[in-house]
Amino acid sequence: MNQHEAIDRTVAPGLADDGAATFVLQGQLACVRGQNMLFSPSQKAIFAVNDTAADIWRSLEEGMQPLAISVEMARGGVDRLEASRHVAAALADWLRLSLIRPCAPLPSSSGRELVSQVVAVAGLNIRIVYPAACAFPAITVFRHLEVRRETADVLFEMVEYKGRVHLFRDGDWILCCSRDELAVTLKGQLLIEVLDHGVYELALHAAALIDNERLVLLCGNPGAGKTTLTLALVHAGFGFAADDVTLLDSGGHGVGLPFAPAVKAGAWSLLAEYCPDLNAVPVCRRPDRRRVRFGRAQGVRALASFSPAHRLCGPAP
Repeated sequence: MNQHEAIDRTVAPGLADDGAATFVLQGQLACVRGQNMLFSPSQKAIFAVNDTAADIWRSLEEGMQPLAISVEMARGGVDRLEASRHVAAALADWLRLSLIRPCAPLPSSSGRELVSQVVAVAGLNIRIVYPAACAFPAITVFRHLEVRRETADVLFEMVEYKGRVHLFRDGDWILCCSRDELAVTLKGQLLIEVLDHGVYELALHAAALIDNERLVLLCGNPGAGKTTLTLALVHAGFGFAADDVTLLDSGGHGVGLPFAPAVKAGAWSLLAEYCPDLNAVPVCRRPDRRRVRFGRAQGVRALASFSPAHRLCGPAP
Protein backbone atom coordinates (compact mmCIF):
# COMPACT_ATOMS: atom_id res chain seq x y z
CA MET A 1 0.00 0.00 0.00
CA ASN A 2 1.46 3.38 -0.97
CA GLN A 3 1.14 6.61 1.02
CA HIS A 4 -1.74 7.96 -1.06
CA GLU A 5 -3.76 4.74 -0.66
CA ALA A 6 -3.29 4.95 3.11
CA ILE A 7 -4.54 8.54 3.10
CA ASP A 8 -7.57 7.63 0.98
CA ARG A 9 -8.62 4.90 3.40
CA THR A 10 -8.29 6.92 6.61
CA VAL A 11 -11.05 9.43 7.17
CA ALA A 12 -12.86 10.81 10.17
CA PRO A 13 -16.18 9.20 11.14
CA GLY A 14 -19.02 10.69 9.13
CA LEU A 15 -16.94 11.94 6.21
CA ALA A 16 -16.84 8.59 4.44
CA ASP A 17 -20.57 8.86 3.74
CA ASP A 18 -19.93 12.20 2.04
CA GLY A 19 -17.22 10.81 -0.19
CA ALA A 20 -19.36 10.78 -3.35
CA ALA A 21 -21.45 13.81 -2.40
CA THR A 22 -21.44 17.07 -4.28
CA PHE A 23 -23.01 20.27 -3.07
CA VAL A 24 -24.73 23.35 -4.36
CA LEU A 25 -23.07 26.42 -2.87
CA GLN A 26 -25.49 29.05 -1.63
CA GLY A 27 -22.95 31.56 -0.37
CA GLN A 28 -20.18 33.76 -1.74
CA LEU A 29 -16.62 33.85 -0.40
CA ALA A 30 -14.72 37.13 -0.22
CA CYS A 31 -11.62 38.40 1.57
CA VAL A 32 -12.15 41.76 3.25
CA ARG A 33 -9.04 43.37 4.78
CA GLY A 34 -7.43 39.99 5.24
CA GLN A 35 -10.53 38.34 6.76
CA ASN A 36 -12.33 35.56 4.89
CA MET A 37 -16.05 36.21 4.80
CA LEU A 38 -18.92 34.01 3.59
CA PHE A 39 -21.99 35.93 2.48
CA SER A 40 -25.41 34.26 2.38
CA PRO A 41 -27.70 36.15 -0.05
CA SER A 42 -30.78 34.20 1.04
CA GLN A 43 -30.25 34.98 4.74
CA LYS A 44 -28.60 38.37 4.15
CA ALA A 45 -25.97 37.32 6.67
CA ILE A 46 -22.16 37.32 6.77
CA PHE A 47 -20.02 34.63 8.43
CA ALA A 48 -16.30 34.89 9.21
CA VAL A 49 -14.23 31.79 8.35
CA ASN A 50 -10.59 30.90 8.92
CA ASP A 51 -8.07 30.14 6.17
CA THR A 52 -8.63 26.37 6.38
CA ALA A 53 -12.38 26.72 5.95
CA ALA A 54 -11.84 29.19 3.09
CA ASP A 55 -9.61 26.63 1.30
CA ILE A 56 -12.29 23.96 1.77
CA TRP A 57 -14.91 26.32 0.33
CA ARG A 58 -12.74 27.11 -2.72
CA SER A 59 -12.26 23.39 -3.30
CA LEU A 60 -16.04 22.90 -3.25
CA GLU A 61 -16.33 25.75 -5.77
CA GLU A 62 -13.96 23.80 -8.02
CA GLY A 63 -16.26 20.77 -7.81
CA MET A 64 -14.10 18.62 -5.53
CA GLN A 65 -15.82 16.00 -3.39
CA PRO A 66 -15.36 16.13 0.41
CA LEU A 67 -13.17 13.05 0.61
CA ALA A 68 -10.93 14.35 -2.17
CA ILE A 69 -10.56 17.66 -0.32
CA SER A 70 -9.36 15.91 2.85
CA VAL A 71 -6.94 13.78 0.81
CA GLU A 72 -5.51 16.89 -0.84
CA MET A 73 -5.06 18.54 2.57
CA ALA A 74 -3.26 15.42 3.85
CA ARG A 75 -0.94 15.48 0.86
CA GLY A 76 -0.13 19.07 1.81
CA GLY A 77 1.14 17.95 5.22
CA VAL A 78 -1.97 18.07 7.42
CA ASP A 79 -2.58 14.98 9.56
CA ARG A 80 -5.01 12.84 7.56
CA LEU A 81 -7.54 12.36 10.38
CA GLU A 82 -7.32 16.03 11.31
CA ALA A 83 -7.92 16.99 7.67
CA SER A 84 -11.05 14.87 7.40
CA ARG A 85 -12.33 16.27 10.71
CA HIS A 86 -11.86 19.82 9.41
CA VAL A 87 -13.82 19.02 6.25
CA ALA A 88 -16.60 17.19 8.11
CA ALA A 89 -16.98 20.03 10.62
CA ALA A 90 -17.09 22.70 7.90
CA LEU A 91 -19.73 20.80 5.91
CA ALA A 92 -21.87 20.26 9.00
CA ASP A 93 -21.77 23.97 9.88
CA TRP A 94 -22.53 25.10 6.34
CA LEU A 95 -25.40 22.66 5.96
CA ARG A 96 -26.89 23.89 9.23
CA LEU A 97 -26.55 27.50 8.10
CA SER A 98 -27.95 26.68 4.61
CA LEU A 99 -24.75 27.95 3.00
CA ILE A 100 -24.58 24.67 1.07
CA ARG A 101 -27.08 21.99 0.25
CA PRO A 102 -26.60 18.46 -1.10
CA CYS A 103 -27.24 17.58 -4.71
CA ALA A 104 -29.54 14.86 -3.43
CA PRO A 105 -32.04 13.15 -5.73
CA LEU A 106 -35.66 14.06 -5.21
CA PRO A 107 -37.55 11.51 -3.11
CA SER A 108 -39.58 10.31 -6.09
CA SER A 109 -36.41 8.92 -7.67
CA SER A 110 -34.47 7.93 -4.56
CA GLY A 111 -35.92 4.45 -4.12
CA ARG A 112 -36.42 5.01 -0.39
CA GLU A 113 -39.70 4.36 1.40
CA LEU A 114 -41.98 7.37 1.09
CA VAL A 115 -45.34 8.44 2.45
CA SER A 116 -47.50 11.27 1.15
CA GLN A 117 -50.66 13.23 1.77
CA VAL A 118 -52.68 15.82 -0.12
CA VAL A 119 -53.97 18.68 2.01
CA ALA A 120 -56.47 21.38 1.08
CA VAL A 121 -56.22 24.90 2.51
CA ALA A 122 -58.39 27.80 1.27
CA GLY A 123 -59.08 26.00 -2.02
CA LEU A 124 -55.43 25.12 -2.71
CA ASN A 125 -54.45 21.44 -2.95
CA ILE A 126 -50.89 20.61 -1.94
CA ARG A 127 -49.20 17.20 -2.04
CA ILE A 128 -46.55 16.59 0.63
CA VAL A 129 -44.11 13.70 0.17
CA TYR A 130 -42.06 12.63 3.20
CA PRO A 131 -39.26 10.12 3.71
CA ALA A 132 -40.98 7.55 5.93
CA ALA A 133 -38.27 7.87 8.58
CA CYS A 134 -39.08 11.54 9.32
CA ALA A 135 -42.79 11.80 8.42
CA PHE A 136 -43.99 11.59 12.03
CA PRO A 137 -45.22 13.73 13.69
CA ALA A 138 -45.56 16.27 10.84
CA ILE A 139 -47.90 14.09 8.80
CA THR A 140 -50.33 13.84 11.73
CA VAL A 141 -50.35 17.63 12.25
CA PHE A 142 -51.97 18.08 8.82
CA ARG A 143 -54.11 14.92 8.85
CA HIS A 144 -57.33 16.87 9.43
CA LEU A 145 -56.69 18.83 6.20
CA GLU A 146 -56.31 15.75 4.00
CA VAL A 147 -58.39 15.28 0.84
CA ARG A 148 -58.55 12.38 -1.58
CA ARG A 149 -57.10 13.71 -4.81
CA GLU A 150 -54.74 12.26 -7.40
CA THR A 151 -53.53 15.67 -8.56
CA ALA A 152 -52.42 18.75 -6.66
CA ASP A 153 -51.60 22.38 -7.41
CA VAL A 154 -48.23 22.28 -5.63
CA LEU A 155 -45.79 19.49 -4.75
CA PHE A 156 -43.60 19.59 -1.63
CA GLU A 157 -40.92 16.88 -1.40
CA MET A 158 -38.42 16.30 1.38
CA VAL A 159 -34.93 14.85 1.35
CA GLU A 160 -33.21 13.96 4.62
CA TYR A 161 -29.46 14.38 4.69
CA LYS A 162 -27.13 14.31 7.71
CA GLY A 163 -29.90 14.94 10.20
CA ARG A 164 -31.36 17.88 8.23
CA VAL A 165 -34.54 17.78 6.17
CA HIS A 166 -34.35 19.63 2.86
CA LEU A 167 -37.63 20.90 1.42
CA PHE A 168 -38.20 21.11 -2.34
CA ARG A 169 -41.14 22.85 -4.00
CA ASP A 170 -41.96 21.53 -7.46
CA GLY A 171 -38.35 20.36 -7.74
CA ASP A 172 -36.72 23.56 -6.50
CA TRP A 173 -34.92 23.65 -3.14
CA ILE A 174 -36.49 26.07 -0.64
CA LEU A 175 -34.86 25.56 2.76
CA CYS A 176 -33.76 23.00 5.31
CA CYS A 177 -34.60 22.39 8.95
CA SER A 178 -34.07 19.85 11.69
CA ARG A 179 -36.49 16.95 12.07
CA ASP A 180 -38.21 18.42 15.10
CA GLU A 181 -38.78 21.71 13.22
CA LEU A 182 -40.41 20.05 10.21
CA ALA A 183 -44.06 20.41 11.25
CA VAL A 184 -43.68 24.12 12.05
CA THR A 185 -41.64 24.73 8.89
CA LEU A 186 -44.23 23.02 6.71
CA LYS A 187 -47.03 25.00 8.31
CA GLY A 188 -45.17 28.18 7.43
CA GLN A 189 -44.67 27.09 3.83
CA LEU A 190 -48.32 26.10 3.45
CA LEU A 191 -49.28 29.53 4.75
CA ILE A 192 -46.99 31.19 2.21
CA GLU A 193 -48.65 29.20 -0.60
CA VAL A 194 -52.12 30.28 0.49
CA LEU A 195 -51.12 33.93 0.82
CA ASP A 196 -49.41 33.87 -2.58
CA HIS A 197 -52.25 32.20 -4.46
CA GLY A 198 -55.43 32.81 -2.45
CA VAL A 199 -58.21 35.23 -3.42
CA TYR A 200 -58.66 37.73 -0.58
CA GLU A 201 -58.42 41.42 0.23
CA LEU A 202 -56.75 41.30 3.63
CA ALA A 203 -54.92 38.73 5.74
CA LEU A 204 -55.22 39.26 9.48
CA HIS A 205 -52.95 37.86 12.18
CA ALA A 206 -55.93 36.68 14.20
CA ALA A 207 -57.55 33.52 15.48
CA ALA A 208 -61.13 32.97 14.33
CA LEU A 209 -64.08 31.20 15.92
CA ILE A 210 -67.60 30.56 14.65
CA ASP A 211 -70.68 31.49 16.64
CA ASN A 212 -74.14 31.31 15.04
CA GLU A 213 -72.70 31.50 11.52
CA ARG A 214 -70.67 34.60 12.36
CA LEU A 215 -66.93 34.86 12.62
CA VAL A 216 -65.40 36.12 15.87
CA LEU A 217 -61.81 37.36 15.56
CA LEU A 218 -59.26 37.23 18.37
CA CYS A 219 -56.43 39.67 17.67
CA GLY A 220 -53.26 40.17 19.66
CA ASN A 221 -49.49 40.29 19.53
CA PRO A 222 -47.51 37.01 19.42
CA GLY A 223 -47.61 35.44 22.87
CA ALA A 224 -50.74 37.34 23.93
CA GLY A 225 -52.68 34.10 24.44
CA LYS A 226 -54.77 33.83 21.26
CA THR A 227 -54.28 30.08 20.95
CA THR A 228 -54.99 29.40 24.63
CA LEU A 229 -58.19 31.44 24.53
CA THR A 230 -59.21 29.87 21.22
CA LEU A 231 -59.00 26.33 22.56
CA ALA A 232 -60.85 27.32 25.73
CA LEU A 233 -63.68 28.80 23.62
CA VAL A 234 -63.78 25.71 21.40
CA HIS A 235 -64.23 23.68 24.57
CA ALA A 236 -67.08 26.05 25.53
CA GLY A 237 -68.91 25.37 22.26
CA PHE A 238 -67.52 27.75 19.66
CA GLY A 239 -66.59 26.38 16.24
CA PHE A 240 -62.95 26.53 15.21
CA ALA A 241 -61.98 28.41 12.04
CA ALA A 242 -58.37 29.52 12.51
CA ASP A 243 -55.59 29.62 15.06
CA ASP A 244 -53.34 32.27 13.56
CA VAL A 245 -54.42 33.74 10.19
CA THR A 246 -57.82 34.75 8.82
CA LEU A 247 -58.52 35.97 5.27
CA LEU A 248 -61.09 38.70 4.57
CA ASP A 249 -62.76 39.57 1.27
CA SER A 250 -64.16 42.88 0.06
CA GLY A 251 -67.67 41.93 1.18
CA GLY A 252 -66.72 41.66 4.84
CA HIS A 253 -66.64 37.86 4.86
CA GLY A 254 -63.82 35.91 6.46
CA VAL A 255 -62.29 32.49 5.89
CA GLY A 256 -60.07 31.02 8.58
CA LEU A 257 -57.02 28.90 7.79
CA PRO A 258 -57.70 25.87 10.01
CA PHE A 259 -54.17 24.72 10.79
CA ALA A 260 -53.93 22.76 14.02
CA PRO A 261 -53.31 25.19 16.92
CA ALA A 262 -49.66 25.42 17.94
CA VAL A 263 -49.65 25.58 21.75
CA LYS A 264 -46.49 26.99 23.35
CA ALA A 265 -44.98 25.24 26.36
CA GLY A 266 -46.17 27.91 28.81
CA ALA A 267 -49.82 27.10 28.07
CA TRP A 268 -49.67 23.30 28.33
CA SER A 269 -50.67 23.21 31.99
CA LEU A 270 -53.36 25.89 31.47
CA LEU A 271 -55.05 23.81 28.79
CA ALA A 272 -54.90 20.48 30.63
CA GLU A 273 -58.60 20.76 31.49
CA TYR A 274 -59.72 21.49 27.93
CA CYS A 275 -57.23 19.33 26.04
CA PRO A 276 -56.48 16.36 28.31
CA ASP A 277 -54.53 14.56 25.58
CA LEU A 278 -52.21 17.52 24.89
CA ASN A 279 -49.35 16.15 27.01
CA ALA A 280 -49.36 12.99 24.90
CA VAL A 281 -48.79 14.97 21.69
CA PRO A 282 -45.16 14.99 20.40
CA VAL A 283 -43.16 18.15 21.04
CA CYS A 284 -42.12 20.15 17.98
CA ARG A 285 -39.70 23.06 17.72
CA ARG A 286 -40.06 26.43 16.09
CA PRO A 287 -37.04 27.91 14.25
CA ASP A 288 -36.33 29.94 17.41
CA ARG A 289 -36.21 26.55 19.23
CA ARG A 290 -39.26 27.28 21.39
CA ARG A 291 -41.30 24.15 22.08
CA VAL A 292 -44.87 23.73 20.83
CA ARG A 293 -47.46 20.99 20.72
CA PHE A 294 -50.13 20.97 18.04
CA GLY A 295 -53.58 20.81 19.60
CA ARG A 296 -56.05 18.19 18.46
CA ALA A 297 -59.28 19.80 19.64
CA GLN A 298 -62.48 18.22 18.34
CA GLY A 299 -63.46 21.51 16.73
CA VAL A 300 -60.32 21.49 14.58
CA ARG A 301 -61.23 18.17 13.04
CA ALA A 302 -64.91 18.95 12.69
CA LEU A 303 -64.45 22.22 10.79
CA ALA A 304 -61.23 21.55 8.91
CA SER A 305 -63.03 21.06 5.59
CA PHE A 306 -65.38 24.01 6.09
CA SER A 307 -65.29 26.25 3.01
CA PRO A 308 -68.10 28.87 2.98
CA ALA A 309 -67.04 32.30 4.18
CA HIS A 310 -68.56 33.68 7.37
CA ARG A 311 -69.56 37.28 7.94
CA LEU A 312 -67.65 39.04 10.66
CA CYS A 313 -69.41 39.41 13.95
CA GLY A 314 -70.97 42.91 14.13
CA PRO A 315 -70.82 45.29 17.07
CA ALA A 316 -72.73 44.38 20.18
CA PRO A 317 -76.16 46.02 20.41
